[in-house]
Amino acid sequence: MALQSPSQTDSDELNKLKRKRGCLRGAVTKQITKIESEILKPDITVEDLEESIELLTERGEELKLIDSQIESLIQVDQIEVEFESIEEYKEKITRTRFKTRKLIQKISKGSNANNSWQGSNISLNSSSQNETQTKEKERIKLPKLTIPKFYGEVSEWLNFWNAFKSAIHENDNVCKIDKFNYLRSFLGGSAFSLIDGLELTAEHYDHSIDILKERFGNKKVLINVHIDKLLQTSPLKNSNDVKSFRSLFNHIQKNIRSLESLSVKKDSYSSILVPILTKLLPLDLLLEYNKLPSNTSDCEIDILTDFLSSQLTARERTFLNINNSIPEMKPRTKMNHTEYRRQPTASMLINESVPSRKIENDQICLFCKSNRHSAVSCINNHLSLEEKVEICKRAGSCFRCLNHKNKKRHLSSSCRANVKCDLCSGRHVTVMCMGKGKAREDFSKTENNDSALSNASIRKRVMLQTIIVKISGAKQKHMIRLIIDSGSSGSYISEFAARKLQLKDIGHETVVHGLFGGLQKKEKHKKYVINLSNVDNSFDCALNVMEQKTICAPIPKLENMKLIEEIKNYGIDLSDLTVNENFCLYESNVNEIHGLIGADYAGKLFTGEIKNLPSGLVAMNTYFGWTIMGRTGEGCSASEVLLSLHVSDLRICDLWSLDSLGIKEPSISQSKSEIEEAVKDHFVRSLRRDDEGRYQVSLPWLEVHPELSDNRNIAERRLKSCVRSLQKRNCLQEYENIFKEWVSEKIIESVEPEELAREKGHFLPHRPVFKENSTTRIRPVFDASAKERNSGSLNDCIEKGPNYLELIP
Repeated sequence: MALQSPSQTDSDELNKLKRKRGCLRGAVTKQITKIESEILKPDITVEDLEESIELLTERGEELKLIDSQIESLIQVDQIEVEFESIEEYKEKITRTRFKTRKLIQKISKGSNANNSWQGSNISLNSSSQNETQTKEKERIKLPKLTIPKFYGEVSEWLNFWNAFKSAIHENDNVCKIDKFNYLRSFLGGSAFSLIDGLELTAEHYDHSIDILKERFGNKKVLINVHIDKLLQTSPLKNSNDVKSFRSLFNHIQKNIRSLESLSVKKDSYSSILVPILTKLLPLDLLLEYNKLPSNTSDCEIDILTDFLSSQLTARERTFLNINNSIPEMKPRTKMNHTEYRRQPTASMLINESVPSRKIENDQICLFCKSNRHSAVSCINNHLSLEEKVEICKRAGSCFRCLNHKNKKRHLSSSCRANVKCDLCSGRHVTVMCMGKGKAREDFSKTENNDSALSNASIRKRVMLQTIIVKISGAKQKHMIRLIIDSGSSGSYISEFAARKLQLKDIGHETVVHGLFGGLQKKEKHKKYVINLSNVDNSFDCALNVMEQKTICAPIPKLENMKLIEEIKNYGIDLSDLTVNENFCLYESNVNEIHGLIGADYAGKLFTGEIKNLPSGLVAMNTYFGWTIMGRTGEGCSASEVLLSLHVSDLRICDLWSLDSLGIKEPSISQSKSEIEEAVKDHFVRSLRRDDEGRYQVSLPWLEVHPELSDNRNIAERRLKSCVRSLQKRNCLQEYENIFKEWVSEKIIESVEPEELAREKGHFLPHRPVFKENSTTRIRPVFDASAKERNSGSLNDCIEKGPNYLELIP
């Protein structure tokens, strides 16, 4: 007799169970068909329906048992198909049972009504009339009841549990598995994490309720929470501020009612709470309250709430009458001098170009007579330098500064304006550059882009449309924080998020990004397909996005407790506030943005529901959840508020970039890499060795540089000052020995006066630097930045070396 292998035995057992299940499924289908036909019969009875549904329930339980046995025997690659077929039959059975129970309830109500009519002396006409009215009432479609989601805020537990208990928990027509499904859909944040992982069974539903009650339904904890809420109530500054008054009153009433539902008597906390609450009232209200006659029989907290209610009602009626009788006039807010002079605009973004600078009305360009820019910003190239000089002569304007820095008329010889040419670094404005023609030609071709630095002052924080969603790739699933930006033509995902999700690109796309000031930048991006869903998984969609190294700077979340309370009062659930930030994907800052939904998808995601809040914020509903936008009352610097939503380079070296400060290098027509490469080539070409084996190299002179004076006067003055300082410290001889040593080693050499007469030279001042803990206690340092008035220094005339700070990653 041959023995069967374990795999063959499992296969036989699986086939046997599948055949048995096939018979049961056929029986279930027949029973469902029978029930559907019976429902259509006009003379169907409740007993027949109950009998049919009992048979269907038994078949369903048997089918469930066999399904569980088959699940343990099937292969892994068959689980998905098997699960879909099991869920299909579960859904059929549940739908049929629900329809049948509804019909049983309807028939039962009808029979009760008929029995009551038979026991009374009502005529047939009145009976038919009542029946018609009953049918009309049944046809009325009531609005759908909504249960607020619970995210783990202890103070909101009672509201959630009372609504859930009356609608679902105590509803005998809903099975426990369905109740568990409903419970999971109404939980979020820390509340959902408590029961996440429990299997979807009837036993686990009861267990999950016990877990939630133990964590959030603890009576002592709830009492402490509501007492703390009352103690932390914000004071009312002005009794005529009806909105703030109403918010204060509602806050007090809400927490008092919650304490009453917890069986806490008012007398137990009234004597402590009333003095604290009265300190929150303005002086006029407190005075009126203290005028009330004392009545020891009434509870103090009731007296206070009744007083606040009457005062609030009187003010609301008064202001309502005023608003109805007087045309609405917007009060003119008083603006300080700074606000009149400059309104904040997008030009306050750091290192972003703007077309031109706003000028005063009395500034008109000398050269083209335009009132859109001043003479120092004019880029019209139809005038030669000689023509510009003639115009300045006729206008009595200074050649150096064009009277831009000094409004008084003066000659260029007496000009004290601190100006610098961007081309030759000379002491004159760039449009009056007297250098080579090539430099003037290059300048005329450059755009007049002024780099605006964020220097404006305090302004209100602006909330952007951020939201937390679930994102899934082929292998990974995470929650990320993204921003909705209709100003972007495409949607993006950060390089960090794409790497964490292990996304596989579907190709590449080259995009030309248009930045401020008309600047354009071409970049190549990887393309991905991602799936996004809201926090409770009730909506999901697929998006085509591009990869970007950094979406934008971290965007802070709303932290103003008054605004948060206002948002909650309007029934708005912000995922930014309810989802635990530690569950989100981030690299170093929990406020990071790792996704951007642009105009290609944003319009389809808005539901059209908009709420204008009293604080000025605007709440907009999307299929992913609510988002807010607008200004808050929180003050912050403009550089913290205005964010460039497509940052390509966020390196540490940007902190010391000259361009970010509005300072451009003279060689503006070339990139830094090209300049450095040219300097390296010059170094290699000019490097040579003399007869003694010493290396010699020429200085990398700028193509256009200011005139270099001999600097002898400065060098002599500095030398005298240096000698006096060294004599005081008794270090003169030691300092002199260093120079003698350099001469002997031929590091430096003396220059004869006759040679200076033949060739022009440049003197470098020097000074001693002391370092006591070094082997060389004193050493000379030369100053190549020293220069005389109206001339350049040596550093102004040669190329700068590479900035090694930029090499820091």
